[in-house]
Amino acid sequence: MSHMKLPPHQERSDEQLLFGGARGDRLSISELYDRHGRAAYRCASSICLEPVRAAGAVIAAFTATDGRGPVPQGTVGSWLALRASRHARRAERDGGTVLEGLARLPELASLSIALTRGADLSCRQIATELDLEEPAVRRAMREGLHDLAC
Repeated sequence: MSHMKLPPHQERSDEQLLFGGARGDRLSISELYDRHGRAAYRCASSICLEPVRAAGAVIAAFTATDGRGPVPQGTVGSWLALRASRHARRAERDGGTVLEGLARLPELASLSIALTRGADLSCRQIATELDLEEPAVRRAMREGLHDLAC
């Protein structure tokens, strides 16, 4: 499935994407991640000593949007950043659990997640560097995020 950009008048709001993510729509989670992942990572990296733990905290924040938590107050972006900071504190307290989770993923998924968060590269940049198609990188990252959440 290709990641098609909708015209501005047809784009879904953050709230619609959050609701879709709560229903298990991985594309909704991916879109939220594209919109708010960098800000969430900045929050998590201000807490975590290791970039991979910050990346794991962001992954946990985005993949745990299953509808069981409180309804976001303020903006969805600030709510996700807050969740990332909470996961970051937990990651610092618990140690290497995220690193171990990344190590169990297929190489492309692990590398894509680490490079988007640790090196601040886009999926397009990763695809160019690895001589792959961008949809393949996005798919690997989305599947990796899903596997980490399970």
